[in-house]
Amino acid sequence: MLVVLEMGHTGVAAIRLPRLAALAGMAALAALLVVISQALAFSHDEIEHVHAAWHVSAGRLPYRDFFQNHHPLFYYLLAPALGSRPWPTDLLAIRAGVLLVAFGIAAATFRLALEATASRRIAWTAVVLLLTCSTFVRAGIEIRPDVPFALAATVAYVFFARAVRTRGAGWLGASGAALAAGLLLHQKAIVVVGALAVAGAWEWRGRGVLRAAWLVVPSLGALVLVAAWFDARSALRDYWAMAWVFPSAAARASSHHGYGQLEANLLQNAWLWVAALAGGVFAFARSRTQTGSLRPLALTAALLLASVAAGLRVFDQYFLPAWPLVAVLAASALVWWAERGRRPGRRLVVAAGVVAAVPVAVLFSWTRPAHGEQIERMAFVAAITPAGGAVYDGDNRLNLFREDVHHFWYAAGREPETSVYNRVAGPGRTPYDGCAAI
Repeated sequence: MLVVLEMGHTGVAAIRLPRLAALAGMAALAALLVVISQALAFSHDEIEHVHAAWHVSAGRLPYRDFFQNHHPLFYYLLAPALGSRPWPTDLLAIRAGVLLVAFGIAAATFRLALEATASRRIAWTAVVLLLTCSTFVRAGIEIRPDVPFALAATVAYVFFARAVRTRGAGWLGASGAALAAGLLLHQKAIVVVGALAVAGAWEWRGRGVLRAAWLVVPSLGALVLVAAWFDARSALRDYWAMAWVFPSAAARASSHHGYGQLEANLLQNAWLWVAALAGGVFAFARSRTQTGSLRPLALTAALLLASVAAGLRVFDQYFLPAWPLVAVLAASALVWWAERGRRPGRRLVVAAGVVAAVPVAVLFSWTRPAHGEQIERMAFVAAITPAGGAVYDGDNRLNLFREDVHHFWYAAGREPETSVYNRVAGPGRTPYDGCAAI
């Protein structure tokens, strides 16, 4: 009896120590992200989105009463948190809420890996790779509709993987519903809908069109509902012009190639990309019994990344819906490699450490507060500006909560967006010449 108890105690300790170490590591990683979310400087995109939500909280209608070129659900979800007149420091509280959504993406990624591979080792590795990816963290903690949209997309991947595993069309419908929710948050959801529809048609082949319809039809319904909602408020033309015509026309008119963030992404997360590529190759090289649902997910990731690379300007937030897929593929490759030798746990820790070393170093460099001057400047302008007073805001970062500011996300007078807006807006709107806020 004593021997049994001693062996049991030793076994429990041997099991608990790695688990406790893993939990402590995850807690430390989460704490690091909390610090970063409260330290990073605010981008002008974040100011834009908070400004739009503040307009909504005051009862104004997107597209008709103020400029916005994203789908509206995010602003209606954010509006109750702003009240009648928020102060700049509220941005940090909103950032904390967005971080919770990013953690939700990590949780959904864990579930996705389980559905696709049935391996908890792959699932935990995928979460670690996702939360140590500098590009995901940078975009995933910012106040932007891309973050909840990425959560909706990841949930859609989970249901899609379950549909592949169970061959149940009903799960495809659930995936389509999640995609429809994502489309209410961001028009880019159409790209995810298309990628999953292609992957579904390929996976089911003979019944591919019918299966793809389960993914596409809910999003079409969401578009009809949004159009009907704005039409009931006599703002259908405004919605069409600002949410669809303007973004596409501005993109076509632009000759500016912006690949700086893409280069930083590739350099900082080079080994993650290599591991994900290996995971995609293994998914197609091995039998289906060994790879589970990874093949259609790898195809989806390839289509999403190709669509991002095809753009003239590539920014960090464009990758958000693809990162969960990339993390699962990379984790699969690392685990498969680790399990080929002795002591797979130790081999996996070493491999994951190599992948995460550079991006983690980047993350630590972001822990120093960098937004103090921004908050001070915004508070100063808010304090000295009387109600109804006009302020010229040359860099779009001072004048946050003004009824008289249209608030473009680009600097005043920038071309070609200004001329494209004036052409798309047509009669009934004041031409925007960069001095409208004076």
